Amino acid sequence: MIFGPDILVLKAALILAATAPSGKGAEDACLVETPPAVAVKVETADIVYDYGLTAQQLTAMKTDTVSPYAPGADSVSGGLREDKPEIKSLITWQLKHTPRKNIGCLAYNKIDITIKLSPKIYVAREFNAGSCREAILQHERHHVAVDRQVMNKYANIIGRSVQNAVNKAGALGPFPMDQQEKMKEISSLHIESAINSQILLMQKEMRQLQGQVDTLDEYKRVSSYCRDIKFPR
Repeated sequence: MIFGPDILVLKAALILAATAPSGKGAEDACLVETPPAVAVKVETADIVYDYGLTAQQLTAMKTDTVSPYAPGADSVSGGLREDKPEIKSLITWQLKHTPRKNIGCLAYNKIDITIKLSPKIYVAREFNAGSCREAILQHERHHVAVDRQVMNKYANIIGRSVQNAVNKAGALGPFPMDQQEKMKEISSLHIESAINSQILLMQKEMRQLQGQVDTLDEYKRVSSYCRDIKFPR
C-alpha cells in the first residue's frame, strides 16, 4: 500500500456562541460544544497488472480517455488502465440528551474521509513482450501518476469543502429523541453533498489531464515499439 500526502486535519470553527445561554430554556439550547474536526486520508494501492486479455478485448473495454485519432480510424488498444477513485466518509457525533423532556441536540464531532485509488494496468497478450510491453507500461503508468496527482490536489479541496459545510451547519435541534437517526441521516447527506460537489470537478480535471497524456505523438511513439507485433484482427 502506497500512501499519499500526510493526513489533512481541519478544525471547524464554532458556529454558535460558545457562551451558554441563561434564563428559561437554557438547558434545551443546542450548541456545538467542541469544534468538529475534518480529516482526509489518501491511499493508493500498488498497481495490479493483467497480461491475460487480447487486444480485441481491451479495445472493447470502456475508457475515460479520448483517442487522438480521427473518428472511425482503425486503432487497437495494446494497454489500458483502470483507476477510479473510491471515496468513503465516516461521521462521529456530539449528542446532547435532555432526559426530562426526552429531546436532543446533534452536532458533528469528526468527519473522516478516505480517498482510495486501486490502479490496474492491462497489457494485451499480443503486446506482452520486450520493448513494446515496456513502452505500453510507461504510458499507462503515466496515466496512473496523473490520477494520483489530481487526487492529492482534491483531497485538500474536498476537506475544505466539508469544513465549510460543517461550519455552516452548526448544531441541529432540539428534536424528539426518537428522531435521532433521521437527524443523523439529514446531517450525513449534508456532508455527502459537500463531497460530491468536488468529485465532479475532480473527474473533469482528470479527464482533461489524461487527454494531454494521450497525444497523437505519444501514440505514435508507443506504436513505434510495437509495429512488428503480429496479432489476429
